[in-house]
Amino acid sequence: VASGVCPDESRLRHLRPDFPQPDRRRESQRGGEIDDEARHMINRIQENSRRLLHMINDILDLSKIEAGKMEFYPETVDLYALLDDILGMFSLRCKEKDLWMKVQKPDESARFVITDAKRLKQVLINFIGNSVKFTQKGGIDVIVKNTPVHNSLSMLTFSVTDTGRGIPKEQCESIFEPFQQVKGTYSEGTGLG
Repeated sequence: VASGVCPDESRLRHLRPDFPQPDRRRESQRGGEIDDEARHMINRIQENSRRLLHMINDILDLSKIEAGKMEFYPETVDLYALLDDILGMFSLRCKEKDLWMKVQKPDESARFVITDAKRLKQVLINFIGNSVKFTQKGGIDVIVKNTPVHNSLSMLTFSVTDTGRGIPKEQCESIFEPFQQVKGTYSEGTGLG
């Protein structure tokens, strides 16, 4: 096995658990409804569990890329709904940090696109997540532009910009290497993004 990649994906499936949804019957068996603060904390735990699962899946996908086994599954996707879903994931964190987040969606003609929704979400979650993580003041802009290419074909360009500290020009290329981060700054990340 080269590069620590497991050639048999079936061995890795047990690492992708499903997280159960809250069972309202259990709440009543414990003596009644839980208060709003406890419900909020439970929701945060579940959301963080989902994020951890996404991180594990991203690591497994990185192994697939290195092994040349990455597959794409194009389908018709409602881009507006996909963007709303992704931005919803970060709304609480932005509110906690007092950051604004604005999205500029493409015109209605590009609402439904053919793409691999899972892969597009991974990329956008990574970029937006980094913007939220490294922005202390101000906010984040997510802009999607639709550029006609030929006949009915268009190219979408996704742009995520923020008011964070930025990356020095001399380090821009190196951050795309595995496990690399901006030098001279502390980060809680791993450099996998």
